[in-house]
This record gives sequence, structure tokens and C-alpha cells, in this order.
Amino acid sequence: MGKKYILPLLIITVMMLTILMDSSTHAQPSPSFIVSEAHRTITIGNLGTINVTDELTIENNGTIPVSSFKIAIKEKFVEKLCYIGAKNQEDQKLELRYLGLDENNYTFWQILFSEPINPGKVEKIVVTTVYGGLIAPIRGTEKTYEFTLYYYPTIPYSIKDCRVEIKLPAGAETENETSMETWVLSPLTYKEFYFQYNYTRNSLIYVEFEREIKPYDIAYVKVTETYKLKNVGFSNIEEFDFKLPEGATKLSISDKAGPIDADVSKGNLTTKTTVAISFKTGRKEVLGPNTTYTIYVSYLLPADSYLKNINTFYLLTVPIYPEVPALVTKGVTTIILPPHSKINPPKVEVIPTVQRLQPQIEQNKIIYTYYNVTGSTGNLKIKITYIVNPLYDLLRPLAYSMVLAAITVIYIAVRKVQSAVVPPTVEVPVPVPIPTPVVREFCRAYEEKMALMLEIDKLEEAFRTGRIKKKDYKRKMKLYEKELISATKEVEKVKEELRKAAPKLEDYIKRIELLEAERESVKASINQLERSYKTKKITKLAYAKLRRQYEGRLRKIYSNMDKVIFELRETTK
Repeated sequence: MGKKYILPLLIITVMMLTILMDSSTHAQPSPSFIVSEAHRTITIGNLGTINVTDELTIENNGTIPVSSFKIAIKEKFVEKLCYIGAKNQEDQKLELRYLGLDENNYTFWQILFSEPINPGKVEKIVVTTVYGGLIAPIRGTEKTYEFTLYYYPTIPYSIKDCRVEIKLPAGAETENETSMETWVLSPLTYKEFYFQYNYTRNSLIYVEFEREIKPYDIAYVKVTETYKLKNVGFSNIEEFDFKLPEGATKLSISDKAGPIDADVSKGNLTTKTTVAISFKTGRKEVLGPNTTYTIYVSYLLPADSYLKNINTFYLLTVPIYPEVPALVTKGVTTIILPPHSKINPPKVEVIPTVQRLQPQIEQNKIIYTYYNVTGSTGNLKIKITYIVNPLYDLLRPLAYSMVLAAITVIYIAVRKVQSAVVPPTVEVPVPVPIPTPVVREFCRAYEEKMALMLEIDKLEEAFRTGRIKKKDYKRKMKLYEKELISATKEVEKVKEELRKAAPKLEDYIKRIELLEAERESVKASINQLERSYKTKKITKLAYAKLRRQYEGRLRKIYSNMDKVIFELRETTK
């Protein structure tokens, strides 16, 4: 062989070795899972939430240890997802990481094991998901509810044996199947089902929640809460319960009329306090269909447990979410720090459901706003560090003393001159009485109209996301639109009566009309957005972002409508 062939042969040899090494690298063993058994339990909550528990027995049939496991949910159900969490067979909570959305509209999460699963070994995990806003009443039936969900755990692994069980609330009935079993499911097998059930007791309730936290007192952190309950089902709500953070004391519960009785199971520094309010005695039918009711709660938390003084700054650790068994459509938690505090901006908290808690800071206030959460969301506590003006701690006792001294001096002075001063005669104008029956009739009529507008929005959303067939959509929409025309006529009639009977209430009517016009504008913008997306004038990412913004504006509009009606009712008291 001549020398001229040596160089080409060397080049070919090097290339062959490179290819072999590369193929060897790609041939490295990869993780391989199979789920030998999956047991899914779908529990319909008394107040309209759906809790899904997946018990999974997983086997590592690969050749290397594996430290994580993936789960997935279709994007349209992620929109209704209130909570997602995982535990191992020892009931230890496992870390979840959000991985994002793929091209098939699956949203993925990664579950991290506490210890790697070796080849041939078996591990059991439990995945819990909670959904809100899926269940809707079927109008005209007075007791039938419906929802659409998916049968199987959507995971990127094969399932040998899968059992599904649907549990109804106590006293509910259905003609649908409530259990099924299937074998050999391929990875990401997806099958939706439509479900109806009859329920004549507790039904659907939505909650708007506000919490205000003030770490002012030396010994305690003061907390006030507002629960605005709305019954969107068919039947009267008989009771409502919620939990308060560990260590709650000096508890006060009231409504607009004053203090109310409640069954309180008091906790301690490590357990929560449970509050149950009954509407069967004393406040019967307060929470009837399409009615709202507001509960005010205040209590103290021990500063030793929630507030720490570390060198030159304070560390406040406080709970954000309410703990209720119903869907919280909107929540706002406001933390009010001492005046002139220097705040170290809290980090943005990312919840496993993809929701981001972005703090809004206004001077000495930190405000968190969140949507669609339930008591299952978890005991999330936010840590906030801040520095207080040194004079604040020193002057606070002095300020209290000065205020007390001033009150005493004023009281003595007033007592001395009270006997010498003859109060002048003042002509008090006779107030014009509020036409209570007309106001109440307007509020009732408008609440019915608003309930229909909400139902139309839900129906459009169900059709957009494929949860209802076109034929059923058209049939229901025709019925709703007919009812809405009738309700609008009734509102206009009572509105004119209200204008004549109480001209000074005109401002409330104008606010309602303005909100209706704003709603129509937002609805028109949403329709235009849909057309732009279907004609591919905007990207999917831009569409999703704008859609969320418009839906947020709609929720705010409905909330403001509720507020105006509530204020109008208050004028009759």
C-alpha cells in the first residue's frame, strides 16, 4: 500500500471511531417506567369542588435509578385547577416542578422522589388535584348539575390496570356510571366523560375573600377577614365552615346586623381553629339560591409564632390563602406594616398550579391578589422582612399615654362647661324615607339578570373549550337569551319605578348602567380576539395572555355589580 493511501485511511478510521463513540453515547440506558396499577377517585364536594385522587403503583423497568416522575393535564382543565400536590407511600409531601405546555396542549409537572427508584423496584405515590368552576346547574331542572372531566390519569407511561370511581355527595343521585375498570392504557391516553347528578341539599357556592394583617401590637398580630358568599345553585345552603390559622384567639364573628353565633372548635399553636356557621337556625334562607351573604371575622395571632425580631429587622411569616371547602373566585390579602417601614420586596411565589403570587407594594402595604383557590391549596405562608423606624417602638407607649391624657383633659373640660351652656335649638330636617319594597324588587330583578349573564358567559366558555356540543350549545343559548330578554324588561320596568320613587338613588342606577356598558365592550373585545386568533392574526401566546386579561376585567365588572347592588340594599336598613 502506497503512502498516498495512508492519510485517507487514517481519516476514515477517525470518522468511524467518532461515529461508534457517538452511537455508544446515545445507547446509554434511559429511564423507563410502567404503572402497574392506577386507582382514580373523583369526589364531588358538597359545595361544588371536584377532588381527584390518583393512587399510582409505579415500577422502574429500566436499567438505571430514576429520581422523578411526570404527570400531565390538558390545558383547558388547567384553567380550572385550584390545587395539585403529590405524596409518597409514607405520606411525605413530594416536590413538584412546573415544566410547561407542549404542542399537544398538555401541561406537564415533574414529581421529585425523596429517594431514587432503583431498577426493578416499585414505588407508590398519591397525586391530588382539585378543580373549581367545572360544575354547573342545569336551569329548569331545580336539582340537576352537570360537569365534564377526563377518566384516566394522563401520564406519559403505560398503565396496566386502571380503576376509576366517582363519589357523590351524601344524598345525591345519578343515572351515570360511577365506576369502571380498564386494562393496558397507552401513554397519555385521554378520554373525557359527561356527568349529571341530582342534589337537593347543599349545592354550589362561590366565595370572595379579603384578609388584612396588621403586625402592630407588641404581643399579637391583628387579622380581619371578610367572606362574601354567593349561592349559585338550586337549594338553600344549610351551613358554611372555614378554618383559621394556628394560635388564633380573641375571635369575633359578625354580619351586617351584628354578632352571630357559630360553632367554634378552638385550635392551639399547632392546630387550626374550625368555625361552622349554621343557616338552619336563626338565619333561615339567608343563603337561598342566587343570594349573597357577608361574614366578618377578626382575631389575634401570637406574635411569638408569626413575628420575629432578628438584629435590625423584623421577619413576618403570615398565611395568604383562606381555608374554605368552596371555590374562592377572588382573594385579596393585604399586609399593613407600621408607618415608614422599609420593606425588603418579597419574592414572587410560584404555586404548583402555575399561578404566580406577585406582591403589589404601596408605601407600607403589601397586597396579594389571587383567583380560583380552595382550602386544598395548602397552608402557604409568605415571609416578609422589614425595618421599622427606630422612633416607632420608642414612641408607641408614649403616644398611647399622650392620647389617654388628652382624652381625660377634654372630658374634664366638657363636663365643666356642659351645665353652663344651653344648647341651641336646631331644626332637624325630616328625612325622605327610602322606598324599601321598590329597592328590594330592583335588587332581586337585577340579580336574576346578572345570574343569566354569568350563565351565558359560562356556556360560551364551555362551547369554546369543547365541553359542550354545538347542538346543545345552540339550544341552551336560545333559552338563556329568551330569559335574558324577559329579565331585562323586568329590570327596566322596576328601574323606572325606582327613579320616580327615589331620585336620590339615581347614582346607583347610573353606576349599574355604566358597568353594563363596560361589560358589553369587554365582550365585544373578546369576540374580536377570537376572530383574530382563528384567522391567525395573533399568536397563541398573545391570544392566551389577552384572553386572561379580558376575563379578569369581566370578573371585576361582575364584582362591582355585586357591590353596587349590595350598597343599594344597605340604603333600606
